Amino acid sequence: MSVSGTLFKYELPTALELLSRAKSTGILTISGDNGIATVALREGGVLFASSHNAPRLGEFLVEKGIVDPNDLEAVLKHQRRKKVAQLLGTILLDLGLVSQEAAEMGIETQITHVLLDVLGWQEGEFRFEPSEIAWDQVIVPQCQQVGTYMLRVAMLQAKSSQNGDAAPENILESGTGETKS
Repeated sequence: MSVSGTLFKYELPTALELLSRAKSTGILTISGDNGIATVALREGGVLFASSHNAPRLGEFLVEKGIVDPNDLEAVLKHQRRKKVAQLLGTILLDLGLVSQEAAEMGIETQITHVLLDVLGWQEGEFRFEPSEIAWDQVIVPQCQQVGTYMLRVAMLQAKSSQNGDAAPENILESGTGETKS
């Protein structure tokens, strides 16, 4: 089932919930003045997400001291040179550079950042296309349902309002809503 619409206040969250309940598998692309974001779903659960405005997985893992910057650069160069189709988290795990737990934490944080970002966009469009990609090659943080991430985003937005912070992502530390020090 293809789904598309514009980024009015309630349309994107409604579409995400519809895709989750329908146990959809495919790619949701969101585009607007703020850039382009992608959310991959498998059977209604979120696999991964990316956006130009959200920190990338490698950046997050280096910032947390989980991955050495030189190791990350070497893996990224290898990935570009070989045109490797595997996602970064999977490669880092296969090479023993991160634990499953660290990869999952990074992916969950990245997904939360992306959703926090795109749900604030006022202008743009979204489109979901079903896909038959080989999802078994992807590290999945237990493929959390859309509602789990929407709840995290709502909690971060509420905490941001309580703190008087204009940017909820400033309080997102490890995917749990802890305050940055």
